[in-house]
This record gives sequence, C-alpha cells and structure tokens, in this order.
Amino acid sequence: MNKFATCSALVATLFLAACGGGGSATDTNRTGSQIAVGEPAPGAPAKDEFIKLARAAGCSDFANRLYVIDGKQVFWERAGNCADASYNHVLYGLTPQNEQCSVSDSIAGARTSCKDESQRSLIETIVRNLDKPDLGTGRKVEYVVFSPKDGPVPFEKLLHNQYSGVRNPEELVIRDAAGLAKFWSAAHDGMSAPPAVPAIDFNRKTVIAIAAGGYPNGCIDLVLDKVTFGGETLLVNYHLSTPPEGAACTQAFVFPATMIVLDRIDGKVQFIKG
Repeated sequence: MNKFATCSALVATLFLAACGGGGSATDTNRTGSQIAVGEPAPGAPAKDEFIKLARAAGCSDFANRLYVIDGKQVFWERAGNCADASYNHVLYGLTPQNEQCSVSDSIAGARTSCKDESQRSLIETIVRNLDKPDLGTGRKVEYVVFSPKDGPVPFEKLLHNQYSGVRNPEELVIRDAAGLAKFWSAAHDGMSAPPAVPAIDFNRKTVIAIAAGGYPNGCIDLVLDKVTFGGETLLVNYHLSTPPEGAACTQAFVFPATMIVLDRIDGKVQFIKG
C-alpha cells in the first residue's frame, strides 16, 4: 500500500475520534436521562406539587399539613369547618396522582377508602397518632414547612394572663424550647406554683408571645384580634382594651400577656398594634 495513503487514513481516523465522529459516546450523551431545573430527583416526592395542592384546598382552616414518610410517601392532614366534610386525610405515593388511601368525614360518618389495600393499616395508624412526631409509624417522618394560603390562620391559645410577670412590652416569635421556657417563666414570675412549660414540637410549631407592659388600671387587658397570612407575611393584630365610660376600675397595676401556638412559620412575622 502507498505510504502516503496509509498516513492520510490514519490522520483522518484520529481527527474523527478527537471530534467525536465515528464513536458511540455522542449517542450515549444525547440519549442519557436529564433532570430539568426545579424537577424532583427520580424517586423523590414531588413536594412542590403537594404544596400547591394544599395551599389551594378548601375546608382547611383547622389543619393543613404535609408529611413525607421514609422519603417514599406523602401524608396530607386536612381539617376544616365544613358541615359534611370536616376532615379528609390522604396517603399518597410520590405524586398527588398516586393516591393510595384516604380517611374522610361524610354525612354517613367516617369513611376509609383505599386504592392500595396494602396501605390501609398504615393510614389507620397515622390517623390515630396525628399528635406524634412519627405519626405512630416508627418510620422517618419529615414535616413539610410551607406558607399558608392568604387569609385567617388557625391557632391555639397557650396563655393569657392580665397579671403576668413580664414587666416590659414584648412582641416575640419563639421557635425553640429555650425561648419558650424563658417567656413562660417570666410570665409566671411571682407565682408559688407555676404551671409546667407546655411541650411544643418546634419541628412542626411556632409560638407567638405578646406582653403589653404595665398599666395602673385594672380594666386594661390585651386582646388578640386576628392572625392572618398575606403578602408572604404572618400578620398578628392585637390591641389594648379600654374601659367603658363610667366603669369602676381598680388602680392595681396590670401586665397583660398572651401566647399562642400555630403551625410552623419560617418566614416574616409582623405585629400590628391597633
């Protein structure tokens, strides 16, 4: 064979290999799986889809919570002020389209329905243990934190004391046990037998505390008007009550304080004193 032809063929082969021509690597890269930005990783729960579903739901003014179980299933706890459907708890696979079981209220009473019968005992266990960190499952349970939809936010009262031990005005967002214990102790300062600090799971809850300061009028008290969410902000509205004209009020100093607990809020909180 001609030496020039042999060298030319060798150069051409090397050139094609360097540019990716003639090989299968380009085909492999082209057909390999790709994940778009914002998509959940394969095998992971579609949290954004569940959050969107929860935020749009009605009958959720009492409870609206999402939990991921072992990274494989999602449980949605929902309850509200609806006459014929006061609650609807649903167990899913990785997406909202993969509903496995539900336990709901109806005119005829409680009803359990399962598309996957193997999950019936799990959802029944969960519904009996909604107050436990692992929902009674013995598995790894992650509480999904998300902003509530705009409107009223449900809460529970922890404390209201017109004669608290907190001497200065305070507006607090409490997100840990140490902060709770500090305010609770101050609020009960001077009591011979103060009540025990309530047990709060701060993985799932946030505490709001307000102290009004001191006033030499026994008719003045702190009134929590409403707690709402809007503009990506939790709004806490409150005011000090004023005695009606002609009311007989003592001149004893009052130090009103109140505490509430609500589902965990990681974002901005604004106090509005009326």
